Amino acid sequence: PIIAFSDMLLENQNINDEEERKGILKLINTSAKNTFKLLENLLTWSSLQTGKINYLPEKQHLKLLLFEVFTELQGQAKNKNIQLVDTTSENDLIYADANMTKTVLRNLISNAIKFTNQEGSITLASKKRNNGNLEISVRDTGVGMPADIIDKLFNITENTSTDGTENEKGTGLGLILCEEFVTNQGGKIWVESELGEGSTFKVQLPIDKK
Repeated sequence: PIIAFSDMLLENQNINDEEERKGILKLINTSAKNTFKLLENLLTWSSLQTGKINYLPEKQHLKLLLFEVFTELQGQAKNKNIQLVDTTSENDLIYADANMTKTVLRNLISNAIKFTNQEGSITLASKKRNNGNLEISVRDTGVGMPADIIDKLFNITENTSTDGTENEKGTGLGLILCEEFVTNQGGKIWVESELGEGSTFKVQLPIDKK
């Protein structure tokens, strides 16, 4: 798509309609970002499978990790007038790898933005569980999912990539990476969702070294 859109722009250099020109440039930009995201996920997946990603767990302040992720995704949320709400505690600690955990949070929040309509909201919450884990939830007011899609989300053999509420594209690998990164850290991930009722992704990670 990048080549096709750029060819269109080159072949029509005398386009007088500024809105049309901006539209083509936006398509090129979106396509480039999607291609980069796909390559990034493929490289991460390949590195994970070949053992080239180091797992370096230590005590992490969840709030600080979320702050970094929120900073990266504010623009994406602002474009759809979506409110990001963090209700996690200042005292929430997890024993985890910072980069792996930020990748998981980034994917889950980015997906929530993708499937939430204009003026929606995404809420982050946390809760200590009796099994020694901290449960982190990402709840959106989006379009939700039917049961048959939920069953395929974390299956590498299934292609569950669907367009977002404003035709945002996905790679289909994001949630697969999330599950790998969570389980590698001794945690678990799942989703609760109904079509038309939004989705809540939940992640449990150890609070202390086990």
